[in-house]
Formats: sequence, structure tokens, C-alpha cells
Amino acid sequence: MTRVGLSVAALLLAGCFAPTDTNPQGDGDTSGTSSGSASADATMGSADPSGDPSGDPSGDPSGDPSGDPTGPTSTDETTSEPDTGSTASDDSTPECPAPSVCVDPAPDGWSGPVVVFRGDVDARPPACEVPYPIPDLEAFGDLAIPAGDCDCDCTPPADAFCDGGSVIYHLTSATCDQPTTTFFVEDGCAEFGGEYFSIRFFEFDASGVQVFGSDCQPVAEENIPTAEHQSIVVACGGADEVGTCDGEQLCVPAPESPFQDRLCVWQDGDVECPADTAYTEKEIYFDSFTDDRDCSACSCGALGGTCNNPTVTMRADAGCGGAAGSVIGDGECATAGIGADSAELDATPNPSCPPQGGVLGGDVTENGPHTICCTP
Repeated sequence: MTRVGLSVAALLLAGCFAPTDTNPQGDGDTSGTSSGSASADATMGSADPSGDPSGDPSGDPSGDPSGDPTGPTSTDETTSEPDTGSTASDDSTPECPAPSVCVDPAPDGWSGPVVVFRGDVDARPPACEVPYPIPDLEAFGDLAIPAGDCDCDCTPPADAFCDGGSVIYHLTSATCDQPTTTFFVEDGCAEFGGEYFSIRFFEFDASGVQVFGSDCQPVAEENIPTAEHQSIVVACGGADEVGTCDGEQLCVPAPESPFQDRLCVWQDGDVECPADTAYTEKEIYFDSFTDDRDCSACSCGALGGTCNNPTVTMRADAGCGGAAGSVIGDGECATAGIGADSAELDATPNPSCPPQGGVLGGDVTENGPHTICCTP
């Protein structure tokens, strides 16, 4: 009876120390209860007479995975948190690696950004190559317009001669202050129509003497040096973006020699640089030019000039033939010196014609303007 009583007491004692599943995760899992029942059954089958509860393996919490509050369920929840490290921060930071640069995009209606080469018109411009492989524009600038000159001259005729004037006969006055008859010189001779003796007085008036002959010949002289553009400009575009920049700016390769160390945009026509951009430095270039400068036609006016040292020589015969008598100069009063029937004109012609025309006109006009606006 004592042994049975002890066994019942041991059984009751083991039931009091059996673990109870409190399920700290609150997931409703009843596996802890089942395990506890199984442990109780095992205890009943192998009760330790000494009554030591440590002999029940279910008494060790680490022996039952489902009853351990620090088990796999808690570990999985901790490691599944999202990663908020440096990766997201790096993605949101613009990066334009040197030597690339950040520039404004080309506004509507403009082409670019482009790199620009500017050199002497006789120089060989560089080819458009990567990173700016597309030829966008070739134009010219710095138009030089040398001064032109026109001249017009007239060559006098070789057959020029002097004619005209008048011989005045004074019947009684040795001072030629009482004119009686006036004889006009024609074809170089003044015909008296009869013989006037040496006691008669004559005066020569050369105011009517003129130069006669053929027309002058015009001689035009033209010197109009050719205008020339002195510089050539090449713009290359088509660069790919190589990074990111703040706002709407583009990250593009920096210009390299022989291109200018700045980036530009361009547009056909003579226009203002686009507002609210960094492209503020304006230059104008052209496709070509038209030089319509010319000299007006050269011609000559009426023959004129002077007759140097006009005189008349008194002649004995009509038609200015026969013996020569007195030589009477312009404004002089003298006797005939002989019985005179005519008077012959003597003068040296100095012909000339006024030139007309030969004036420089026209202008040089540049065609096909292109506006290039660059960063400072």
C-alpha cells in the first residue's frame, strides 16, 4: 500500500510541474499543449521515484522549438525589414563626371548644344567626330570689303584745230577805236573781199576762237578688289548624355581643342539669343555674299579746250595766200604792213572733253545669316 501511495503522489507531483504553452506570439498554435500532454504521458510511464521534475525533458524550454519565444518566427520578422541604406540616396544625387559639363538644353527652335571651331578661311577645319560626330553648320564671317575705285578719262582727237575769231578794220584810226568793218575767221582765214593797203589799221579779237575736231574717246579705269570672308565656322553636334545634372540641364562631354572651350546653340537668321539661358554671347555668320559693285559707264562731253597764243597774219592774196604782212595778236591794233586781202589764223589747239560717268556704285550683301549663341 505504501508503494502505490507513493506512485500516485509522484504522478500528482509530475502533473504540477509539467510545462504549459503560453504561446507568446499569439498565433493560436496549440502545438505547445499537445507537446505538454505527450510529456505528461511520458512522465507517467517513467516516473522518477525521487520526484525530481528535471527528469522530464519537456521541462527544458529549449527542447521544444514551438514553445521558444526567441525561435525562428521572431528571427524571420527581424531580417525581412526593407533596406534603407545608401543605395537610394546615391540614385537621387545627379552625377556628371569630369570632364563632362552640365549645360542648358537647346530651346525650341534652336539646335545644339554644339561645339564650334572658328579659324582662318584658308585653314582646314576639323572633322566632326565622337563625341560630337554630326556636322551641324558651316558658315563664314569677318567679311573684308576692300575699297574700290573708278575713273573715267577722255582721249582728245588727233585732228583738233582752232578756228574762229574776227579781224576788225579801222579806216582812219591808228588806235583802233573807230571800227568800220568786221571780218570773221572761218576755216582759219578771214576774207576781206578786196585789197586793203598798208595804211589801213586792223585789230584782232580772239574771243571767238575755239577748238574743233572729232569727238574724244572715253577711257574707263576700274579697280574693284574682290570682297572675301576671312573666317570659317564649323559647328558639330549629336553628343550623347554621359551623366545627370540638376533640373533640366544636360550632362555632355566638354569641348576639346581645336574647338572653342564653350558650348553653343544656333538658329537660321539674325535673331536674338534665347532668353533665360546661359547662351548669351551672339555671333552672326553667313553662307555667302553678293558683290554687285560696279563703275558707271564712262563717256565724254563735247569737245572743248583752249587755243594757245592766237594770232592772225595779214596775207596779200585772198584765201590767205601770197606774201605775209603784219602779225597781229589778240587785242592788238596794227597796220596791215602790206596791201592785205585776207588774214590767216594761227593758234595751237589744246583740246579736251569733260569725262562723264565712271562712278563706283552698288554694294556687298551677305546672304544666309546664322545666329550662334554661346556660353561666356
